[in-house]
Amino acid sequence: MLRWLAPLAAIALWAPAAGACAVCATADPTLTTTGEEQPFRNRLQLSTDARIGFVEAAGVSLDDRRFEAAVAWAPLRALELTFLTPYLFRTLEIGNRSFDRATLGDVELRMQTLAYEARGTFGHRRLGIFASLKAPTAPIELDDRDVPLPSALQPGCGGVAPTIGAY
Repeated sequence: MLRWLAPLAAIALWAPAAGACAVCATADPTLTTTGEEQPFRNRLQLSTDARIGFVEAAGVSLDDRRFEAAVAWAPLRALELTFLTPYLFRTLEIGNRSFDRATLGDVELRMQTLAYEARGTFGHRRLGIFASLKAPTAPIELDDRDVPLPSALQPGCGGVAPTIGAY
């Protein structure tokens, strides 16, 4: 029994420290919540998002299924660029008529940069800046009488939409 105890004790004493997340136990510190990954140079991330919704406005019912693909690339540790492309599968009901449509939504380009970071005894302090630009790539959808649908039912916002902020 003692001859097994000595090697185990030696391994335990000289083994390097290991860490792993509780969910996947891969010991990869860059795997955290989506969008909050630890940055490193040339990190490339592909992601998808799917949403389903229903809305009714001005006598028109809309069953919306949205699929969004995103590509995020970090050319530098402190800079991340993301390009998002939504695609919508929609069913419009106007009175007794029903229309199935598939269309591109408004594409978006995002930039996020880490402007300041300090690691102290009691945690990290970070200051980041983000900006995004949504482009009006979605078409203006019309009803069966060639009248534009209400704005709440359009697949995009119909204009350039910039955003800027800090965290």
